Amino acid sequence: MKFSNKSRVIGALVAIGAFILIGTAASAADKPSTGLIDNWVHVCVDKSAPYAWHKGYADNHCPSGQTQMHWYVGSTPGPKGATGATGATGPAGPAGAPGVAGATGPAGPAGADGQDGTDAQALPYGVASINVSRSGGAFTPWATATTTLGSPAPFGDNASGVVRFSCSDAQAPCKLNVNALATAAGYKVYPRLVISKENFDTGAPLGNCEYADGTDNSGGSAAVTGTAADITLGIGGSLDCGSAQTYPVDGVATELWVPKGRYNVDYTFYFKHS
Repeated sequence: MKFSNKSRVIGALVAIGAFILIGTAASAADKPSTGLIDNWVHVCVDKSAPYAWHKGYADNHCPSGQTQMHWYVGSTPGPKGATGATGATGPAGPAGAPGVAGATGPAGPAGADGQDGTDAQALPYGVASINVSRSGGAFTPWATATTTLGSPAPFGDNASGVVRFSCSDAQAPCKLNVNALATAAGYKVYPRLVISKENFDTGAPLGNCEYADGTDNSGGSAAVTGTAADITLGIGGSLDCGSAQTYPVDGVATELWVPKGRYNVDYTFYFKHS
């Protein structure tokens, strides 16, 4: 294409430069390589024939007889891409410092007094003693057995053990009896005793000599209260330890006599709610 005069050429170049600057459609290969700075082409164009292009500068400086032109040769940004997948959760951070303690709340209302203001009921107990009299003296507890009471029906509570005593010629006949009590109302006790004998001088065993089972010979039991009271023993049809005791009526004894010897008494007292 030819232009009739310089002003028309320069005008055309300016128009072309403005089009490129605004449209940015041409690639970098279509532009002069001189004056390319940060995707901007800076050129100086002769104001007269032959209207050659020269290297330009970003500060708009061109020699006398030239005019400057600039256009952008960068790419137009593409559309925004899709959002990427969410990354994995990072590890938990360190625990924060403890907060300031809150103020103490008001005191709650006072609780009600216990029933009648009395202490709670203590556990009930059954208590039984094996008592021995020697040389005609008073009966003295030789062993005392206790058990808590309250096993569910139809069961009861046992107190058992073994006691040993001796009886010399001077002390004979020695006598034995039992008594019992319960710290709760409505209980009965069932006694069982097995007496074995040894020679006083040598300690040689002489075997069992008496057996008492129940308060009579029909499996009876005795009601007990909060005060210790003697209970009877059912000894069967004979007295077998060799004493001078008279056999009691119907084999129900309030005490048992024994001659010289050494004796072991195995006992069990069975307490049951009546």
